[in-house]
Amino acid sequence: MILFHENMHPSKRGEVVALLQLHPETNLCIAYQLADRVMTQAHLDALLTGCLWTAGGRLTRLIKRSDWHYFPPVGTNAFRYGYYPAMDALQGEEGTYYVGGLMNFESVETTAVYSRDLIRQHF
Repeated sequence: MILFHENMHPSKRGEVVALLQLHPETNLCIAYQLADRVMTQAHLDALLTGCLWTAGGRLTRLIKRSDWHYFPPVGTNAFRYGYYPAMDALQGEEGTYYVGGLMNFESVETTAVYSRDLIRQHF
């Protein structure tokens, strides 16, 4: 895996942040780009092509593109009216527990602390 830490800044929106080659015997790679909702597919493809070129490769064919909204933030009103206490109250309902980024965004420390406390409380 190649990480492009310098591209994880808002000014680098759309640039590739990671390249992953699962099977070294193939030329197939997975690329991750953090984009906003106004960036076109053509623009993202151009940024991907440029990144691959800089890394010494080239884009010959794009097999699949998957887009998803990453961590839709909790809005001010939802936060104000108890989003997190309501989520916490769901813990254990029907044998389901919520951990990870859903409860703490992607902060490793806060995710680990919350998960540890959840285990202590329920198990």
